[in-house]
Amino acid sequence: MAINQANDRYNPKGVSEEDWESHSYFDLPDGEIFFMEATLNTNNHAYRKHSDKQALNTKMQTVHEVVDSKMTVYTKL
Repeated sequence: MAINQANDRYNPKGVSEEDWESHSYFDLPDGEIFFMEATLNTNNHAYRKHSDKQALNTKMQTVHEVVDSKMTVYTKL
């Protein structure tokens, strides 16, 4: 997300709005919580990075293989 200082100064995000940061899956440290989409809804479960090839779905408690370690994932700020 590009930083627009003029817009941020005069039209900042609201207090209740969600704030997300995008990352490459490979760059996340092990144990980091991440989401596949930058929205909170019932279909977007949180995952915990287990290794460069596996992630744990925290809701279902199932381990999933990561095919593309360069995929973009999101962390909630």
